[in-house]
Amino acid sequence: MNHTIYVSKRSVLGQGISFQDLNLLLETIEDVKIVEWTAHQGNWLKEISSLVSSGVSTVIIPSVWALTAPDNLPEDFLGALNSGRVRIVYFNKKLDAPNYTFPSLSIPSDRGSLILEAMVNLMGDSVDRGLHSFFPEQTEVLAHNNITGLETLSFDLEQLFKEFLKKVKKLMLHKVKVSIALKSLVRWIYDHEAKRPDKIEISLGFANNLFGFSCRWRTSLSNVKALVKENNSLTGIASSTSSLWFNFFPENNTIEAFGLISFAMDAQNSFPQITNAYSLGLKIFPTGGGEDSLIDTFGIADSQNLILKKYVGAKKEDEEQAQVIPTPEKIEIGTGHGIYVVKTAISGHGVTLKDLSSIIEASGGVKIQNWDATEENWMSKAVSLVGDQVVTLFVPSFWLHEGKDEPDLFVEYVRDGKLRVSCLQKKGELPYFKLPILSIPSDRGSLILEGMVPLVGQAHYSGIHALFPVNTNIYSMAKTTELERASKSLDTLYDSLMKKARKLMLHKTKVAVGAKTILHALTMIEENPPKEVELKMGYANNLFALSIRWKTGKSSVLDWSKDIPAWKKICSSTSGSWFNFFPETSEVEALILYSFAIDSENSVPAIDNAYSLGVDIFSEMRLKGQDKVEEKETSQEILISTTTEKALPSNFDKEVVNLYFEEEEIELDGPLLTEVDAEEVINLGDEEMEVQPEQPPLTKKIHTILYVKKVFDHYSFNEKDLSEIIKKSARYNVVKLWNVEQIDWVVELSRMKMEGVFSVLVPPIWLRELPFKLPVNFEKRIERGELRIISFNKKHDPANCFVPGLFVPVDRGRSVFKNFLTLFARPFYGGICSVFPSGQKLFVTEFQCDDKDQVKVNLDSLFNNLQKEGVDLKDFTLKLNLAIKSILNFVKKEAGNEDRLVKIQMGSHENLLAFSLKWKTGIHYPKAWISDEISWKNICSTSSGFWFNYLKDSKEIEAVSLYILDDVSKLTTPSISNSYPMGFEIFNHFRKDLSLREEETEIDGDDVCRLLRGFYESEGAALKDEEVFFTDKELDPFQNDVNGASRGEAVIGGEAVIGGEAVIGGEAAENGGSLQKANSGVQAKKPSKKQVKKVTKKPAKSPKDFSITLSKNKSENIKPEHTYMGHNPLAVLIAVNDKRTAERLSEKFNNEKIKVFSTSHSHQAVKFLQNQRFHCLITHMKLAKGHGEFIVKEVRGDRNNQNYRIPIIVVLNDYETKGLINRIQPLINQIVDEEVSGGEVYSAFAKYCHPFFLPKKKE
Repeated sequence: MNHTIYVSKRSVLGQGISFQDLNLLLETIEDVKIVEWTAHQGNWLKEISSLVSSGVSTVIIPSVWALTAPDNLPEDFLGALNSGRVRIVYFNKKLDAPNYTFPSLSIPSDRGSLILEAMVNLMGDSVDRGLHSFFPEQTEVLAHNNITGLETLSFDLEQLFKEFLKKVKKLMLHKVKVSIALKSLVRWIYDHEAKRPDKIEISLGFANNLFGFSCRWRTSLSNVKALVKENNSLTGIASSTSSLWFNFFPENNTIEAFGLISFAMDAQNSFPQITNAYSLGLKIFPTGGGEDSLIDTFGIADSQNLILKKYVGAKKEDEEQAQVIPTPEKIEIGTGHGIYVVKTAISGHGVTLKDLSSIIEASGGVKIQNWDATEENWMSKAVSLVGDQVVTLFVPSFWLHEGKDEPDLFVEYVRDGKLRVSCLQKKGELPYFKLPILSIPSDRGSLILEGMVPLVGQAHYSGIHALFPVNTNIYSMAKTTELERASKSLDTLYDSLMKKARKLMLHKTKVAVGAKTILHALTMIEENPPKEVELKMGYANNLFALSIRWKTGKSSVLDWSKDIPAWKKICSSTSGSWFNFFPETSEVEALILYSFAIDSENSVPAIDNAYSLGVDIFSEMRLKGQDKVEEKETSQEILISTTTEKALPSNFDKEVVNLYFEEEEIELDGPLLTEVDAEEVINLGDEEMEVQPEQPPLTKKIHTILYVKKVFDHYSFNEKDLSEIIKKSARYNVVKLWNVEQIDWVVELSRMKMEGVFSVLVPPIWLRELPFKLPVNFEKRIERGELRIISFNKKHDPANCFVPGLFVPVDRGRSVFKNFLTLFARPFYGGICSVFPSGQKLFVTEFQCDDKDQVKVNLDSLFNNLQKEGVDLKDFTLKLNLAIKSILNFVKKEAGNEDRLVKIQMGSHENLLAFSLKWKTGIHYPKAWISDEISWKNICSTSSGFWFNYLKDSKEIEAVSLYILDDVSKLTTPSISNSYPMGFEIFNHFRKDLSLREEETEIDGDDVCRLLRGFYESEGAALKDEEVFFTDKELDPFQNDVNGASRGEAVIGGEAVIGGEAVIGGEAAENGGSLQKANSGVQAKKPSKKQVKKVTKKPAKSPKDFSITLSKNKSENIKPEHTYMGHNPLAVLIAVNDKRTAERLSEKFNNEKIKVFSTSHSHQAVKFLQNQRFHCLITHMKLAKGHGEFIVKEVRGDRNNQNYRIPIIVVLNDYETKGLINRIQPLINQIVDEEVSGGEVYSAFAKYCHPFFLPKKKE
């Protein structure tokens, strides 16, 4: 079917894509004609109907055209779209609003090049190829074509995953995420179809770090408007995928829902925020646009429901015949390899240790070892590691630039290749030329990062094969090439490779220039240029690599680790360049990398800071291992070599090899493996383990605490100190040392006989290195509440996303540490009462989460009652509102949570305030809670501790948040970039505190709030701050240097939300930034003068800080009773979510004869601001169409805009978007709560526009 793509030049504006790059990408799509479209916003709707033809026309328009289209569209326009003959496509960003006006497909431009290019390829399909649209030819797609209901869905998915994991081991790391997304999608289908589909077909595919899934079914919907209009029930699914959309086939009334998930190292950036997650649109296929005939389908052995699909593609007539060269069957085992990684080596590079470790282990076949060396002793410790194995160190880059004298033995080992040093580096960092190291660039795109990280894990030599997946074709000349003829040989190789990858046509000139520059550089570097060179090149997944190897006259490796001027031009035109050095044969191999992704320009360094990434030395011990390689020779004397199996080091790890190296064939015939019921038996090696039965209810409190001695390696307090505190807190506690190795602890806990509650204190690293398949006993004991996993935690530690448990934070102050130690020591449920002493006064209220008016009244009553008890909430009201409403927003989004009743309890004791929200939940899987950090970041970053209690018997969730009232410097709160819940505790009747007795009483004159007291027998003494003051200074952050505090984060409280200064209600905090109460445990430690200076020091004002437009003296004279005198025309722009709010906020302005413009559309607001002068912008964050952050950034981002300096007041109604407050805080003047009155907004407006106001005259 003919397919024409019409492209408007304006379609890429503001999307971070150039029109040239888009055209180059479109040209790689086969059988498509590209036409530049000259329509404009005034006539594009009329022009669409003229594009209808016998084929398919795809039109790429600017996003603003789609998002500002009128509600009443021409019939011929809608007819063209509904027929599938014309498709509308536009690029969008995460904060852009969706298009619910007409069928269209939006392509996300800010979710990574992997997703962008996959979606562009999808746009080019005129016929249905399903998941094959995103993957190379011959990629296998596995499908289950008979999903018949939710009752058997788990079993069907397990069967599908089991087969798929035989080929795609990497899915094991993401299985839970994918399973949740698929189950949610199937539930959505059943909920929204008038007639339940007879069957659904689910397909899975994976290639080049891109995972795709789809659900296909015959629909009973009479039209597809339901797929175009707003649908909040899709939000959860859309937020857990990198992209989600629908295909519709009117010919057979079939719908296929697609989801893509990036598995790249920067995958987290590919997910939208849950507050603005939606389907990317609808693609309609015309009659005759059914399934592509080039897809072959195969059955799976003895399975009626599983099928395998392959896209074979059109057979190319010019396919070269190649002669297969026989190779030895067995592979050669290499030298042993030890990889030692310093955890701080990844700091500031935007990668996680988990992702880095998985890639290194997958390439090396050995587990990495966490190295506890320091900047002072790492070189001396490294020398002691060298033995018969190759040793690789992965260290922070700044350790190399401290100007230290390297020990002679260290230098010798590095130069001999026995000791390898590698690190992550960014473009702006200085090179290190003293010794041969290998730098891995972290800011040149995930493509380059993931291509080079495997070099760290692989000890043996593979050449450029190491940069690509197994089975990638590498092209080389069958014979060595004379240097004079090397240019011609390079062209021959590239032309041959280009036949397999159409995209290479676009980059031929770039590669030719780079390769020939290298050949020329050889003649300048070598005194006697080599007569012959060996050339190799390969391409896969947008990554191109070229290597040139020759015999060198420079026999010292130091000649190649220094700055080489002739190489600078090469480094500045490639994505990466380095050398392999072979001391035994005096050979050098130069390697260069190119990224051919659409954002490839970001992978190239600036010429003034371009240098070689280093040298990798291949001594004799590293040449032992050899991969299993198949070779074919073509008629042009081109050798095509393919690595089919990688060599392993002699100390390879079986667990790693089973996970990453061994691929099983999917049987197309023959017997199917029998299923083993995981509920009855678990296989651990050759041993069978019985499932441990559930314990009977306890008649008395029994609590056993096991600790691993390694927990205390990094703290100055020891197990004896901690044991005494825990036993004092609850006399029923029994504390025992547990001698167990990391590899055995999970299995041992699943075997162990238990009586009562068992709490196990383990190092944090053990939680991040769990086996991928947990024993059933282990999981069941946690789910039953019999087993608790506890770990100490520091602010920079990653979250625990694997098993429910409790973190005890050690660097948030003694008060926080004391409270979490109490939770640790007392495992029996007491709710929020556990935070306070027995009999403490609490206040409780209930409301429907959807009733905004009731929520506001009840919260106001709650805060008023607390203040009557002497709690100063002036600076915490907005913070508490933010946290509570963030939770309520999540509750509303839960399926079936309409009109859900929420119970809130709040209390304060000494310098501590805590609240809890409790509601009935429909999410009963612990992993769904602990794996979701994003929804809770705004709460966790402003709280000293936030965690969940799950009440299994009543199916309720209790969210508890703790605050230190005198911590104005935020030393007890984490940074938003690494904030997450501190725990997920599972309570059933087995863990209920039977001594707890609650008394609720009415409060005089208060209809909505009640007084609550919780009395319980703690069977121990209440801990005091001084009792947990061990010698570890981290437990008292007020004694530390405050450089660790995040100075750029917003301080929320009253009007004090701007700048980096510690603020309370507009006044700078004194006395060290802490309001100290008489009974505060922190008061005993007075900060020194030096510390006071650090806390209260006012930072230099950023040139982009719009927070202080007036001097302090003038601002103090502005009172709410001031009024506009009418001498100058004033105009205010109000961008809010709904008309009712606009009327409420503008009432006072209208009374004062101030002109008000209002809109609910972010793009429309930006247009207003570009075309007219305003004196203030008042905006919601959540808008009916778009997001307020977009407006703020557009205004402040253009210095030529006449409204660049106007005051901006934000009405906060978005409590979920990650990092929102911290991003907008330097750009705005004030944040107010969404329940703010019109008069209060007017007062804030008067404050910032005071030159136009005078005091109201007395009557």
